[in-house]
Amino acid sequence: MNAADISTLDIGAWSELWNSLNGQSLGFTLKELMERFMGTGAMDAEGIWQRLIAAITGALKQNMLSYIAIIAVAFICAIVGIISAEDGAGGAGALVCAAIGTSAAAAKLSVLIASAYGAMDSLCSCMELIAPVLSAAIAASGEAASSAALSPLAAFLSGTVAGVFKSTVLPLCAGAGVCAMLSALTGEEKLSKLFKLIKSLIRWLSGAVFTLYFATVGIWGIGARSSDSVAVKTAKYAIDKGVPIVGGAVSGTVDTVLEGASLIKNSAGLAALVTLALVVLSPLASMACNAVCARGTAAVCSALGDARISTLMERVADAINGLFASVLAVAAMFMATCALALGTAGL
Repeated sequence: MNAADISTLDIGAWSELWNSLNGQSLGFTLKELMERFMGTGAMDAEGIWQRLIAAITGALKQNMLSYIAIIAVAFICAIVGIISAEDGAGGAGALVCAAIGTSAAAAKLSVLIASAYGAMDSLCSCMELIAPVLSAAIAASGEAASSAALSPLAAFLSGTVAGVFKSTVLPLCAGAGVCAMLSALTGEEKLSKLFKLIKSLIRWLSGAVFTLYFATVGIWGIGARSSDSVAVKTAKYAIDKGVPIVGGAVSGTVDTVLEGASLIKNSAGLAALVTLALVVLSPLASMACNAVCARGTAAVCSALGDARISTLMERVADAINGLFASVLAVAAMFMATCALALGTAGL
C-alpha cells in the first residue's frame, strides 16, 4: 500500500478546512497526516503536544489580567468596608464593586457563549465535509451498509443533537449566568434555588441526549456491521463457486483488496478525529482556563471577605463548566461517529 492510494479520496475541501484550522502547525498537511497513519511516514506527536500547550498558555495569558482586575476590585471593596459603615460608604462601595465585577463576568460569559455556539457550528460544518470522504472510504473497504449509515448519523448529529444543545442547553447556561449576576447585584439569595434547578436541567438534558445518541448509534451500527459481514462472505462464496477455474484464486484476492482499502479507511478516520480535535481545542482550552480562573478568583475574594463577588465568580464558573461540558459532549459524539470508520466504536 503506497501513499498514492490516498488520491482515490476526494479530500480537497477537507484539506482547505485543515489549512483554515492552521493544521500545518502540527508539522504536516492533511495528506501527509493520512500517510503517516497508514505507516508510510514517521508519526511525531511533538507538534500535537506543542499545539495543546500553546492553546492552554495562550488562554491563560489572555484571561488572567481581567480576573486579576476583579480581585483588585474585591480588595478595594474590602478596604472600603473596613473604613466605612455598611449602611454608608461601605454599602455603596460594595454595590459599585459588585456592579463592576458583574460587568466583567457578563463580558466574559457572553464571549464564551458565543465561542460555544461557534464551536458547535464549526463541528457541524466540519462533519459535512468529512462524512462524504469517510463514506467513500468505508464503502471501498466492503462495508456498504456502514457507509450508508454514516450520512444519516452525521445528519442526526448536526440537525438534532447539536440543535438541542444550541437551542436548549446553551441558553440554560446563559440563564445560570444571569441568575448569578442578578444575585450579586441585589445581594440576596432569592435566585439560588433557580440557579440550582438550571444546573440540574443542564446535567439531565446533556445526559439524556448523550444516552439517546449512543443508543441510536448502537442500533444502527450493530445492524450495519452484521449486514456488511454477511455481504462480504456471500460475495466471496459466489466468486469462489461461480467463476470457473480461477474462482478460488480471485476469491482469495478479495481479502487483500479489502485490507488495502481498510488502511485508507482507518487513516481517514484517524485524520477525522484529529481534525475534530483541532476544531474544539481552542474553545475548550479557553473555557477550561476561564473556569479555573473564575474559581481561583472566587477563592481569593472569599479570603478578602467579599461574599458578593466570591459567590458571583463561583456561579459563573459553574455556568462556564456547563458550556465546556456541552461543547465537549457534542465533540465526543461527532468523534464517536468517526470511530465507526475505524471499527473501534465497539459496535
